[in-house]
Amino acid sequence: MAEVPAPAPAGVDQAAWRAGPDGSGRAHTALSGGARASSPPPARSAEAVDAEGLAASLPSMPIPPPPVAALSYTSLQQHARCGYRFYLERVLGIPATDESRVGASGRVAGPDPCVRGRIVHSILERVDFVRPEPPDAAALLAEAERSGAALSDAAAQEIADLVAGFLDSDLARRLGAIRHLRREQPFALRLAGLPLVGVFDAIGSERSRTLVVDYKSDRLGPEADPAQLAAGDYALQRAAYALAALRDSAREVEVVHVFLERSHEPASTTYAQADLPRLEAELQARADAVLRRDFPVAPDPGPRVCDGCPGRGSLCSWPLERTLGAPSAPEGRLF
Repeated sequence: MAEVPAPAPAGVDQAAWRAGPDGSGRAHTALSGGARASSPPPARSAEAVDAEGLAASLPSMPIPPPPVAALSYTSLQQHARCGYRFYLERVLGIPATDESRVGASGRVAGPDPCVRGRIVHSILERVDFVRPEPPDAAALLAEAERSGAALSDAAAQEIADLVAGFLDSDLARRLGAIRHLRREQPFALRLAGLPLVGVFDAIGSERSRTLVVDYKSDRLGPEADPAQLAAGDYALQRAAYALAALRDSAREVEVVHVFLERSHEPASTTYAQADLPRLEAELQARADAVLRRDFPVAPDPGPRVCDGCPGRGSLCSWPLERTLGAPSAPEGRLF
């Protein structure tokens, strides 16, 4: 008696089922008589098939790299002031111009601030706070020569006076009382997958708290308030210092910005472990803006923000007069 193939499952063509792999249908009959066949997959629409084919034909899109390899509190502060300048200098690598010391008047105000700051930090890195000896102008000139800079006698004396004034301050005496004071101590944090790097000018332990000191050689006008400057211009630097020290198990950290022109008016803020979430959120938000490639132009341009910017008067949407702080500058951006 001829073997009758089992009926095809629902949704399967009877002729194709009857043929089987060898034309006899035996393989299908055996399967139906033994282990139960699984239900066939549901029919797919033509649109689903087309979409699948299109997706398979498209090349995989690589995840773009971050716009910068690392962040610093200086770069984050620059991004906060003007995202577009950050983009030009930090992402595209266009160097700053030599206008960094020139304001609306067009006159150079003293030695290059970078040279001034570098010499001050170099001297304070090596000074003995226990038995401090203020440097004289000759020592400052020698230090400038080692760093490849040229100073006038008047500029060297000015810097020597800045250092001498600080060495006679209460803050300098506090540093002299710290047994294991670290100078120019680097640190690194992790933010949004990017390293945030920085350097403590001076850091050490005072009983149950960590003291962090940052020297500022900024020129201050007669009306300048060191506390307001530190809270405004150096807020992200202060947050980074505090976060690094607290993550390093400090129970409490005091961050002090000392403007050497006002050594007896240090700007101090203290943080505790309870401040960690807020500090992390503050720095993370700024890092996220960089990763999103959010580079807006400064809302309030002027010499303090725009001096030295490679986009000034050309790539920037603000007119040149506005970036110079001219009182007759036209309102509004160019584009």
